[in-house]
Amino acid sequence: MPRNKSNLDSSKSAAGSTKHRIRFLKRLVFVALAIITVRLFFIQIVEHDSWVAKADEQHTLLETIVAKRGEIYMMDHNEPVAVVLNQTAYQIIIDPSITEKDKIKSALEAHAKDYISADLDEIYSREGLRYAIVAKNVPREAAEAIAKEEISAVYFQKNNQRVYPEGELASGLLGFVNADGKGQYGTEGSLNGLLTGKDGLLKATSDVNNVALSIGKDNVKSPPKMVKISSFR
Repeated sequence: MPRNKSNLDSSKSAAGSTKHRIRFLKRLVFVALAIITVRLFFIQIVEHDSWVAKADEQHTLLETIVAKRGEIYMMDHNEPVAVVLNQTAYQIIIDPSITEKDKIKSALEAHAKDYISADLDEIYSREGLRYAIVAKNVPREAAEAIAKEEISAVYFQKNNQRVYPEGELASGLLGFVNADGKGQYGTEGSLNGLLTGKDGLLKATSDVNNVALSIGKDNVKSPPKMVKISSFR
């Protein structure tokens, strides 16, 4: 009989311990659910705008639209003659972390030798470099020829280059544009504010593969299409 009582007490103790564990687990689950609920409330209500903005950043492609500088014409009697025009040119950019030095060097020397602006050997000697401009003001035809080489480490940046069809004629009157795109001296300098456009922004919504789904373009404030100055012939 004492042995049976001992077994009964042991069974009651085990049952009590199990109930205690169950109550503890219930409380733990309740606390976890409460924490999740509160967090979801903050995400969906309190921090809603912030999370929407982060989602938009991950699915938005942005590209700067460089505004062209205004062109300059002189009047030859009643006929406008172009004396300053814009010409599309390209900067060639490489990622030195991708080891295609020989292919890049060969392509540059074959198609853009006169426009090389950096020493490839010096660029590749710098550890950790991921971006380097190696050629400037490369004509479209030369850039397209290099693009056909399909070198993965090469990228192209489109820009506008000033062209003076009349050469040295009236160069003192016209002035020039510096490396920052600002007019210096002459008409380029005095009318710099009028000739300078305002860059725009191309914004597109993309999918998970970074493919554009819809496109919208912010306004581009263009410069005057033509500036006329006095006759010179």
